[in-house]
Amino acid sequence: MTNESPQGTPIHVLFVDDEEEIVRLAARLLDRRGFTTTGYVDPSEALREFGAAPDRFDIVAADTFMPAMSGFEFARQLRSIRPGIPILLMSGALGAEETERARALGVQQFLSKPYSAEQLAAAVTRALRDA
Repeated sequence: MTNESPQGTPIHVLFVDDEEEIVRLAARLLDRRGFTTTGYVDPSEALREFGAAPDRFDIVAADTFMPAMSGFEFARQLRSIRPGIPILLMSGALGAEETERARALGVQQFLSKPYSAEQLAAAVTRALRDA
């Protein structure tokens, strides 16, 4: 799989994490691997952007535990806007109960923190493939 959408443009990742440094670093890492990344620290702001143009993004990668909104609620709201959007959830501690809860929301890919650039790019690629 290449890092291009079916339209031949770079895969566009909506990346959401409550830590600004992680958002900046992940965007750099993904962009260097041929993706286009739009990052947010506020999930509500990311939802507004997503809702305004849901087809602009090919995949969403989000932290699971954010103070303003959990990754589970964020995924639920994304799915209400665009049911088939691939979602990757990332967490430092994701147990079996949380994994099952996420799977019930249609999330198929998970990534444990901390992660390397290669692990992040591979997880995005798997989530796209599994969608």
